[in-house]
Amino acid sequence: MPSSRATLLTALLGLSCATPGARSPAPLLEADRAFAEEARLHGVPAAFTRFAAPDAWVLKASGPERGREAVARTFAGREKMDLRWEPKGGELSADGEQGYTWGTWTLTMKGEAPGVPLTGRYLTTWRRTAEGYRWTADLGESDPPPPAAAPPPCPLCGTWLLVDRVDRLASGAGIPGRTTLRHASQRQVRGIGARFRRETQRGQRRLHARLELAG
Repeated sequence: MPSSRATLLTALLGLSCATPGARSPAPLLEADRAFAEEARLHGVPAAFTRFAAPDAWVLKASGPERGREAVARTFAGREKMDLRWEPKGGELSADGEQGYTWGTWTLTMKGEAPGVPLTGRYLTTWRRTAEGYRWTADLGESDPPPPAAAPPPCPLCGTWLLVDRVDRLASGAGIPGRTTLRHASQRQVRGIGARFRRETQRGQRRLHARLELAG
């Protein structure tokens, strides 16, 4: 169901049933839910093979392939896929022979550490057979990744940078650190203040020079 072949969704809709007087899609939704339950209980390969129509097709790199054997080959080795989906709507043709369903899916991998699941939307076309409604084509599209979260505000970041800088200057003046800064002599404290001002001024000049070059 997850794939990047969303460009074919319009074609699939054309293959289904945009006909006046279409029936309620309830039988297709019921078939799709049974399909999803089969995947939950018995795995993706078994469900996709069992619910495939005899002429179901899958799209591979070499081109489309038809038949349940092609479906079985395509989904072989995907036993670890934990694919869940829920139909949201669909259409059934007036004669009840074919239609489509669409919905949302979630994919995780069995036996792996929990992570952010993949999600997306799908469209499945159906045809009535002697076994009931069976899917003839199934395509999906992944949702775009969520935007990266902005870092939380850090109101103390500037304070800590200032404290660390004063601490470094104190160490350069021969004072072990801010824990003993209160015991420094007035001369040492004045020296630290002067060095702090000089470093700040140099930083401002460098910033102005960069801004002038950028302009």
